[in-house]
Amino acid sequence: MIAENIDMIVQCDVGRAFSHVARGFFTNHGRWDPAVVEMIKTADGPVGPATTGIEVRSFAGRRVRSNLRVTEFEAERRFAFETTSGPMHESVAWTFSPSDEGSHVTMSLRLTPNALGMRLMEPLMRSSIKRAIRSNTGRMRELLDAEGSTRA
Repeated sequence: MIAENIDMIVQCDVGRAFSHVARGFFTNHGRWDPAVVEMIKTADGPVGPATTGIEVRSFAGRRVRSNLRVTEFEAERRFAFETTSGPMHESVAWTFSPSDEGSHVTMSLRLTPNALGMRLMEPLMRSSIKRAIRSNTGRMRELLDAEGSTRA
């Protein structure tokens, strides 16, 4: 299993941070994660508990498709999803709380390879995946900081 936890302060209020990550999940995720080729919401209505979708990623020059579902959606506080198919089981949880500078955002990610080939490659992939996660959350923070500054 590959695990990573990221804590960050973003310069926008909790409502805006939550809205970007959770309510705008299918629109915004690809804005800060360049491996995401496409996000497709397969459920009707706004993003909420049990919302389902498809994530298409570029991995090693190939398109990899995973089904996903939202597992937690507590407005302005917590958002989580997990993949239900694909080469890796991905479980991601976000928490949001106010801070003096804007919002404290925590992301906790767990990846577990499903396929034998992926399990064998896990030790080789670990450092590059963790580096990508840190870069992606850094891009997300920059987007939220910019969005927060346009609201002031």
